Amino acid sequence: MPSSTPVFEPVSVFIDDGTQGSGNAYPYDHEMFNDLKASGLFSAMAGLGTDNQLIIKLQDENHHSTFPALISSATLFILPIKTDKDITLLAQARRNGATVAVYHYTMNLNSFGPPILDLSLKSYRRAIAILLSHLKADLARQPPFPVLRSVDCCQDEQVEI
Repeated sequence: MPSSTPVFEPVSVFIDDGTQGSGNAYPYDHEMFNDLKASGLFSAMAGLGTDNQLIIKLQDENHHSTFPALISSATLFILPIKTDKDITLLAQARRNGATVAVYHYTMNLNSFGPPILDLSLKSYRRAIAILLSHLKADLARQPPFPVLRSVDCCQDEQVEI
C-alpha cells in the first residue's frame, strides 16, 4: 500500500451483485457500498449525479449440480454438500462517461459442509470482502479519479516495541 492514500472527488457508485432482485440483493449491495464508504478513498459517495462513476458487477458461477442441494434441503440442510463456485468482481471507473480503468478479480470458493452452518453465507460474504479489498488497493495505487487530497497511511496506528 502506498505511504499515502488518495481521497477522490465525489463518486457515484453503482453495484450489481448478481442476485437479480432476489431477497439477498439489498444486504450485499449495502455491505459493499458501506465497505467502500468506510475505506476513506472517496470524499463523498452517492448513487447518482457526479462526473466520476464506479460501476461494480459481482458474478458467481457454480461448478456443481443443484441436485445435492435439493437432497440437503429435504433433510433441512443438515446433509453436507460440496460448494465450488468462482466469484468474480468486475469494476469500471468512468470519468465524464468514458471508461478510464477496468478491474477484474476472481476467487474460487470451495467448501464441504452442511448449509445450515452457514445460513448467513459468511464464507460468500468474506469472499466478496476480499475481492473488494483488492479493488480498493488498486484504486489507491493507481487513482482513476481526480484526487482532492492525500492522507498519510497508518497515521493513527501505534507501534508497540
